[in-house]
This record gives sequence, structure tokens and C-alpha cells, in this order.
Amino acid sequence: MRIEIVAIGKELVSGRTKDANSPYAAEKLFRAGITVKRITLVDDIVQEIASVLRGAMKRGSQMVITSGGLGPTPDDVTLQAVADVAKVALLPDPAAVDMVKRKYEELFREGLVPFAKLSPERQKMANVPSGATLLENSVGVAPGIKLKVGQSTLYCLPGVPAEMKAMFDLVVYPHVALLFGGGAVVVKRIRSIFGDESLLSEIVKAVEVKYPSVYVKPRPSGFGKEEKITVEFIASEEERADLSQIEGAVRYFQVLEKERWEKRGDHG
Repeated sequence: MRIEIVAIGKELVSGRTKDANSPYAAEKLFRAGITVKRITLVDDIVQEIASVLRGAMKRGSQMVITSGGLGPTPDDVTLQAVADVAKVALLPDPAAVDMVKRKYEELFREGLVPFAKLSPERQKMANVPSGATLLENSVGVAPGIKLKVGQSTLYCLPGVPAEMKAMFDLVVYPHVALLFGGGAVVVKRIRSIFGDESLLSEIVKAVEVKYPSVYVKPRPSGFGKEEKITVEFIASEEERADLSQIEGAVRYFQVLEKERWEKRGDHG
């Protein structure tokens, strides 16, 4: 299963705003046994967004999740880019119009907006690529969409973190985890006897050759004799969710590590 995430917004690529959506989605998917292969930040430019989406599809991504660019302002152009990639029209959708209309009526009654009428800017949020399935926004206004393009399914979610997270949790995550989840992620951590990550490179390679279903990741905390490295052994995908494989990888790592330690002859 290949999933990519695309976070859209000039505020992201300029560094003015931190991307809070991609890490949130990636971590939840990881815990379901699904590893996101690529996360891309892109500007609010139709051609740039379309290029990133085409690239993800060309790489064989079965699913692409975007966040941002669904709002009422001129720079909210994500759905135009999706329509261009899918080679379909971007048209007002009656159900989307109704969604947006109801949301603004609710906001007006609550005193949160000065009027309920659908202005052209508000109606813009109801323009969706032809053939798309609408995803209701339980927190904000702009609907999300789901659209099949070739062999890829695109999920376009809002950029406001509260809106994105709610839509992801309620709609996207259950669907993805049900279809592609590999079960609970298994992570085992040990402390290396070495304080230099470079000394573990060959050991890690040997372990992954013997246990190809286990991902081994050293995590150094710094240099020096008092600093040690934490090594993670991860089973994060369907074929990796095997506790016995992780335990075997840990034992093999420790055997090789001990051999390397004894050959080295010191405590560096």
C-alpha cells in the first residue's frame, strides 16, 4: 500500500506556519500498520499542486491525501488542480451548495458571521470536480472530497487543523485502516552498547538482510562516552506485524553488536 500526503499552502512553504496536519495523519496511519511513503509541501499554485499529484500517481500511490486550499479565497485552488489532473470540470454541486448554505445559516444564528447569504466567495467552496464524493466538514464550512483518478484515490481535506483532523478521523482513517491496515504496529526499543551510530551501520544492514520484514532504526542522542543510542525495531506493515520476527531481529542485533564490541576492544 502506497500513500502520500500533500500539504498545500504558501504559509507552509514560506515557513510562516508549521504543518500540523501531515504528521498527525502519518502517525495515525503508522499505528494502523500503514507507512506513508512521502509528504510534500506545495504552494497555492494550480500547476504546482497538479504536478505534485501527478507525480504521486505516477509513483503508484493508491491513495493521496491533501490538506488545505478548499476555502473561499482566491488562493484556495486545490480542487481546480484536482479537476485538471482528473480532466473533469469544476462545477457547483447542489449537495455541496446545500452543505455550505446550512453551515452559514448555523453560524449566523450563533452570531459568528454577519450574514447568512451565500456570497460568490462562499459559493466557491461548493465548486467540486465532477464525479467527486462529498465529505462533510463537521467543524468548519468547506466540504472535503473523495475522487478516484486512475488507480489512485484522492482525499482532499481542509487545511485548518481542527477541521482536517476531524474529517480525517471520522471519514478517511476508518476507510483506510479497514482496507489497508496491517494490524497493530509493533515497536521494540533497546539501548546500544555503542555511542557512535557509524559503528552500527553494518550491523543494521546484516539484521535487515536476515529479517527483511523488520525495520531497524538507530536513534542517537548525541556523542560522547555517556551517550548511548536507542535502537528501534519496527513492524509497521501487514507483512511486518510479527512479534517473533522482531524478537529474532533484536537477538541477532545484540549478537552482532557484542561481536563488534569485543573486536573493537574499547568503550568508545
